[in-house]
Amino acid sequence: MVNVRQKSLRAFIFTRSDDDEVIAYLRKNSILLSDFILIFSYEVGDNVLECLKELKLNFVQESDNCLHVAKEAKNKEEEKQETNDIPKTLVLHRNVRSGEEIISNSDITIFGNVNSGAIVQSMGNIQIFGEINGNIFCDGSYIIAGTVKEGNLLLNGTIIDRDSLMPDMKKIYKVDNEIKIERL
Repeated sequence: MVNVRQKSLRAFIFTRSDDDEVIAYLRKNSILLSDFILIFSYEVGDNVLECLKELKLNFVQESDNCLHVAKEAKNKEEEKQETNDIPKTLVLHRNVRSGEEIISNSDITIFGNVNSGAIVQSMGNIQIFGEINGNIFCDGSYIIAGTVKEGNLLLNGTIIDRDSLMPDMKKIYKVDNEIKIERL
C-alpha cells in the first residue's frame, strides 16, 4: 500500500538581486521562510548558497534540475493537526500549542494565544484575540491581530514587518497591493 499525504505547495520566487541583500533578507525572515520553497530565477552566488544551507532552507535555482531539501521527513509524533472540511468559520476557544498546525479553507477565529512554533494557515480571514508568537499565513482579505511578539504574519504572500505593528488590536489588509494597518 502506498502511503501518500497531499500538501499545498507555497513558494517565494527570487529574481535577480544583490547577494548581500538576499542574505540579509534570508537571515531576517528565516523562521517564516522555513515553511516555503525558495525559487531563484537565477544562479545564486556561493555566499547565498552557504547561507541557504546554514539556515536549512528548501530551495531551487534556475540551473538545477532538483530541489535542495533541508528538512528531514517528520515522524508520526511530529505530524501536525490539519483541519479540513470544516464549517464556515473555525472558532477556537483555546491556545494554539507549539508544534500545532491549524489549516482551514475558511475563516479562523482564535480566542487565545498562538504559541511559538505553531502555524495558523487560512484561505479566508484570520482573527486572533491573543498574543502571537507563531506563524500566521492568511490568503483572505484581512487579519485582525492582538500583540505580535515573536510571530510572523503573511497576508496574501506579503510578509508584514513586525516593526510596523502597534502593540494593541489591529486590522491588517491590502489596498491596491499596499499593506494597510489600522488600530481597532
